[in-house]
Amino acid sequence: MQPYKEIPADELDESIMLTKLLNNRIRLQLIYLLEQHEYNVTELSKILDIEQTNLSHQLSLLKTHQIISQRREGKLMYYRIDDPHIIETMTALLQHAKHVAHGKTCDGKI
Repeated sequence: MQPYKEIPADELDESIMLTKLLNNRIRLQLIYLLEQHEYNVTELSKILDIEQTNLSHQLSLLKTHQIISQRREGKLMYYRIDDPHIIETMTALLQHAKHVAHGKTCDGKI
């Protein structure tokens, strides 16, 4: 039997935290939106039809885990994706979800 490699504990813990972060409709939508464009809280609140306090909490969680960053323009704070790896993760996740939702395997066969 060949020796195996384990995932380093710190990377495993952060991966678990990332899956917990992605286990939320609002946060998934936020990542998807922020991949496309930079938005402020007011704009995001209108697009997602949620209270700004709830939105701010979700943005804070994403910021804490270095998924998004912010910049100030006058009185407004704008948010954007901070880590391109999350885009790759979201793309793979959405591709898999599409296959499952439509009853197809990864090679397109039913």
